[in-house]
Amino acid sequence: MQRESTPGRLRSALKLLIAAALILSAVWIIVDEYVLSRENLDQYEKSALQKKHNIIMYAWDYRPGFQPQAIGPPNREIERVAEEYVKLNPDVRIDFRVVGVRGDATEGEWMKPQLMERIAPDIIGANTEVVWPDVDKGWWVSFEPYMDKPNPYIPKGEPGSEQWWDLFANPALTKAKRAPNGQLYSLSLDLVETGIFYNKDIFRKCGIDVPDKWQGPKDWQEFLRIQRRIKEHGYVPLLMRIEWARDWAQDYLFDQLFYEIIEEIDREKGPPDEEEYLRGYLFPKELCWLIKNGYFSPASRRYREVWRLMWEWRQVWNRDISNMDWYRLFLIQKAAMIWNGSWMIRRMKFDSLVKFDWGIFYLPPITEKTSPYACGAEPAVIGGAGVQYSVSNSAVRKNQVEQVMDFLYYLTRPDNAERIINEAGIFIPNIKGAKMSPGLEPFAEIIKHRYCTVKWIASLRTEFNDVHQRLIELYLGDGISLDEFLEKVDENMNREADELIALHTGPGAKDFWDFSDPKWGEGWNKPGPSDAAQCPPSCR
Repeated sequence: MQRESTPGRLRSALKLLIAAALILSAVWIIVDEYVLSRENLDQYEKSALQKKHNIIMYAWDYRPGFQPQAIGPPNREIERVAEEYVKLNPDVRIDFRVVGVRGDATEGEWMKPQLMERIAPDIIGANTEVVWPDVDKGWWVSFEPYMDKPNPYIPKGEPGSEQWWDLFANPALTKAKRAPNGQLYSLSLDLVETGIFYNKDIFRKCGIDVPDKWQGPKDWQEFLRIQRRIKEHGYVPLLMRIEWARDWAQDYLFDQLFYEIIEEIDREKGPPDEEEYLRGYLFPKELCWLIKNGYFSPASRRYREVWRLMWEWRQVWNRDISNMDWYRLFLIQKAAMIWNGSWMIRRMKFDSLVKFDWGIFYLPPITEKTSPYACGAEPAVIGGAGVQYSVSNSAVRKNQVEQVMDFLYYLTRPDNAERIINEAGIFIPNIKGAKMSPGLEPFAEIIKHRYCTVKWIASLRTEFNDVHQRLIELYLGDGISLDEFLEKVDENMNREADELIALHTGPGAKDFWDFSDPKWGEGWNKPGPSDAAQCPPSCR
């Protein structure tokens, strides 16, 4: 029997490895087509070995060939920036990895098997919250030592020429992405925000005046009146999906109704250089303490009001909030509004269905006219960092952390960052000197608002969030009453809080939660469901 050649064995082994990854992790991993093509594999291996450094990057929304929002020209600029860098550094090769993840897979699933084996891309685009849980495993490289150094690609006297920190347009947000251990593992290249996209033509047909520079309704009462009027004229007032309700809507309503007592519930302040962005933000430790002290119990009228308003608002949404083409309904003018992110600007620019006058405004404040628990607080933003890059343990294994960081220095040079970010046209640059893509101006104003009080979906674990979403969907679909919903939410919350507190206060806890300070009192360590009598006066 003729033995298979070495390149042939390599190809066979590579195919088996990919097949195993598909089966074991249920994740679809596609490596650069050039690498996998039979006729080019030998050439690739030879070329890669000739280079001192082979940097592999998963560039997320900016990866070459990707069409943001599945419309418009594919991305090319980041590849061009890489080619220019390689000309300056001939011993470096840069390859981009394309990763497709199944719709039912959680972000980060594809990374973990590769991080465990130290074969992940050197640079990975991922949300900070995906990175944080695994920093103690040695999978990620801290940016801290490099942030204090000058960016060598910035001219003297310009922001970033003395230390990398200075190059970022929103330093408080950038620093707020530090992990609980105080180290920065995610570099925030740009910013994202949400807003209400609205059809001005439909508004006018419904007799709603929209001046040229209209900033939206002045308060929640007016916002609901507008939506009810639109519904009377046969249009869907506002397009919503269950994920946005669980995430954005819950955070917004909670912030508006709990901001009045923020000094009472914000028991632990962030570091001074992060507090500007995270002012009043509730961290997981604080949330667990609040859960155990009855702030969100069925007896809490303040928390009950969050969900009463959510149900009231749900009456002017689309009927199906689980499975439908939300974008299409807005584009064919069956719906007057859609709550979406800055990424939708690209669709509005390139989609041929857009044949109407449209604008963007942000959610209005909730005042005492709507609820006794509201105080008309400035509307808080829901977004924050957009594309974030992390450096993996593969760079350590290949002894090229310094080279990888140098490439990121080059990538964040303002002219390079501007080309990459604005080609996609979905996010706002977080780099000083990088101009913003036309059309994103409304979001640049919205993002100036203070940050929300809490991000429930990012603060508690996947198991809690999965159950919580099912309960919300059941409640908003009139499957259970408000009382039943609050009882089940309380059970789910207390179970999560008990497990997290045990995890962070037990023997060997790596991120120890110290509740010894008198400000925490005694309520934090009482396992089981909330005691109605324990509900604090501010929530009754």
